[in-house]
Amino acid sequence: MAQLNELQLRRAVIEEERLQYEKRLRASSVESDKMLESERERVASAHSDAKKLAEERDAALAQLNELKISRVNTLKGIAEATTRLVQKIDQVATFAVFLLAAISASNYVFGWLVNYRIPSVILGAGLAVFAAYHQIMNALERPSSGCLP
Repeated sequence: MAQLNELQLRRAVIEEERLQYEKRLRASSVESDKMLESERERVASAHSDAKKLAEERDAALAQLNELKISRVNTLKGIAEATTRLVQKIDQVATFAVFLLAAISASNYVFGWLVNYRIPSVILGAGLAVFAAYHQIMNALERPSSGCLP
């Protein structure tokens, strides 16, 4: 009978230990679930924040791109206006060269400026430099006088 009481006592102690263990296990499980839920909320919040930051970054990049395009268009406008001005100046200079060439040719034919041989040489040299410049620029396939290609 003593063995029976001892066996019942051991079973009671074991049962008591098992119940305490299950109680601690449930408490630990509940605590783990709370921590897991908290971590999930933090991850969701971090994803949301990251998405907002990515949207802000994309908006900033779009603004930067618009600003860059605006500045490039402004520079293109300045370059085109400069090119038009230089082309007009080049056209006027070319017309002046042709006019001077016509005067020089008429001087040769009619002899109007016999007393002005040195200015005629200077005029001829100027015409030659102008023509050489244009010929060199054409040979190099480059725009003359800052004109855009």
